[in-house]
Amino acid sequence: MLDDGAGGRPAAGLGPEPPFHTPVFVLTHYVRPSFALSDTTFHFLDADLVDTMHIAVAPLELERGERLWTTYEPMLDRFELDVVPSPRGGVTHLIFWRR
Repeated sequence: MLDDGAGGRPAAGLGPEPPFHTPVFVLTHYVRPSFALSDTTFHFLDADLVDTMHIAVAPLELERGERLWTTYEPMLDRFELDVVPSPRGGVTHLIFWRR
């Protein structure tokens, strides 16, 4: 996963030029300092600071990378959830808000 750059694995193999070109906010349970790679700055937020989240899930196989999660059920003790399928199919919107 993402590192602060000091441990030799900055941004999990994204290389010296991450493709985002915008600030990236990472939810974590561990305090980490922000760091920059090229024109992308990674900021780490305590997951308990989040009040709402909208995640669009598209089922596709990339042959590498890590899943966001296997199941979102452990989050349901802290968040309410609406699952909204796209009318055209293919994408599911997960909308979480703090209990």
